[in-house]
Amino acid sequence: MGEMLQGNGDIIKGRCTVCKDVTRHTILSVGEVKPNLVRCNQCEDQHKYKAPPASKAERDKKAAERVKTKMLEEDRERWSLMRPEMIEAKAKDYSMDGLFRKKDVIKHPVFGLGLVEKKPGSRKVEILFEEGRKVMRCQ
Repeated sequence: MGEMLQGNGDIIKGRCTVCKDVTRHTILSVGEVKPNLVRCNQCEDQHKYKAPPASKAERDKKAAERVKTKMLEEDRERWSLMRPEMIEAKAKDYSMDGLFRKKDVIKHPVFGLGLVEKKPGSRKVEILFEEGRKVMRCQ
């Protein structure tokens, strides 16, 4: 919606069921959260309020959040399955100038226990922690 809902007589953007377009509407009655009944200022039709469609940027942002959430859930599940195999006593302390290989168990002061999954580039490792994957600097 993006606009402050004040009350009857206020102007708000919405989808018109007759014009089939986003137009300015006058609020005729207000519910708890959004207008109930509006009148299109273009065609004068009265109908229930329909919010304008989300912008492409808003839709893209929601889609990216869903993907990120799904990846995080998958990472947490994979970490919990691998956690019993990680022996904390054999874990290497993480340092930016340390040498790490794939499948090394790492102990990080903030993120805790993690497992090196791959080396995405020189001087970088991707580590799976309980909170998800992190790309970190290394030797």
